[in-house]
Amino acid sequence: MVQLENYLSRKSSRDIENVLLLGDDKEIRKLIVYLTENVQVQKLWYAVADTENIPKDTIVSQPDTNIKNILTTCSIRDISAIPDKIDTLIFGCGMKDIVQKIKRIKPENLFGKTDSTEDWFEMWETYRDTVSCIYIETTQGIVEWTRPGDGIELSVIIPVYNVAKYLSHCMESLLGWNADYVEFLCIDDGSVDGSAKILDTYAFRDSRVKVIHKENGGCASARNRGLMEARGTYIGFVDADDFVDGSMYPKLLKRTMAGNYDLAYCGYLEYAEDTKAAHQAANDCLGEPYISGTHKTEDVQLLAVNTRVAIWRCIYKKEVLYRNKIQFQESLKRFDDLPFRVEYILAAKSAVCVPECLYYYRLGREGQDISCTDQRLYVHFAIFDHLDACVEKYKNRRIWDLLQVVKIHTHGYALSRLDKAFRKDYKRRARAQIRMHGGYFRNACLILMHAGKSSLIRFMRMRLL
Repeated sequence: MVQLENYLSRKSSRDIENVLLLGDDKEIRKLIVYLTENVQVQKLWYAVADTENIPKDTIVSQPDTNIKNILTTCSIRDISAIPDKIDTLIFGCGMKDIVQKIKRIKPENLFGKTDSTEDWFEMWETYRDTVSCIYIETTQGIVEWTRPGDGIELSVIIPVYNVAKYLSHCMESLLGWNADYVEFLCIDDGSVDGSAKILDTYAFRDSRVKVIHKENGGCASARNRGLMEARGTYIGFVDADDFVDGSMYPKLLKRTMAGNYDLAYCGYLEYAEDTKAAHQAANDCLGEPYISGTHKTEDVQLLAVNTRVAIWRCIYKKEVLYRNKIQFQESLKRFDDLPFRVEYILAAKSAVCVPECLYYYRLGREGQDISCTDQRLYVHFAIFDHLDACVEKYKNRRIWDLLQVVKIHTHGYALSRLDKAFRKDYKRRARAQIRMHGGYFRNACLILMHAGKSSLIRFMRMRLL
């Protein structure tokens, strides 16, 4: 447990005075020396399966007077005799069930290590209300957690505007997760179809639901209001006409905590409103290195060009949002999720995925932005003017190139949707915006590198490069 020793070296000795060690493995026994010599604990209990057969390599058998004065060895069977005044509980692999049973000790700190058969998240849920710090080395990464002041780990923001027909389905799918450390921030953006009343009913039934009624200002303003109110360490977004698998947020939260990732995401399903059939969306970056998780900036940045916008199948670290002043652009009347996604990915330092499709994106609802085929798609020019200004601060050619690929893909999508009457004018403006930061040859190379030969041929035929 070298990582644990490094972690303990950053803690104040006043926080770790009375320690209970659980486990027979060699790593736990080595901690006895470290705790007595480096942390200077006052009292140390060492619980093992069988006190009659303590391995010879344990420090317990060595005649160190100081250790003898502070160390008490006992059997795990007799652990009930250990005093309640234990400020730190440290455990080794295979001790999960024992740790779950002795919550009555109520330590301030819970440190340890689990193997692939043990659910560290269950331990975290058991102790999160009583301990101040948790540090667990898991097979997926290190969990390093400090209890938030108000106890909220995740804030889910749901902008709502005239979606009464779908709202109950959405809320029921969210509230099935019985966790008191999540809040659901429902922002009623001036609905006039009964959505507000439905939200108030859910708030009355479930204290985790917080409803904020505001004048209509658009989806971006509703999401920003949610960001202002959010108390969670992590933040998620759900569109009120969509719904989720009940395991989505527990799985995303668990995965992002084991490794302290800035971004966690899953796959999603496209749900047809007319047929009620769900089909898996394209497998966008649901493989390695994202399954294992990556702390390589280059890998994280590639998500900007290799994944769909889909901001609602992710959770984001609030600290990253606030530190980089990332929010939704209220001047944009649609597609405000695109600049938010690009800005966040460029600011994030790490990412991990859950390779399951856990979000249901409803298609075919009347009034959806994705159904527009007219001048409303011209909003993309304002979006990339904004992103150009954001990327300027990085002074990084590679980031400019990634944004260039996003531009080409997005303008290509718009041209494929536009009514014929608008295509010539849109193409002229799109090509001018694209060529501000790259000539024909460079743009062709970027598309070939990031999207492949078929995409290059398609954009060449569009005369977009």
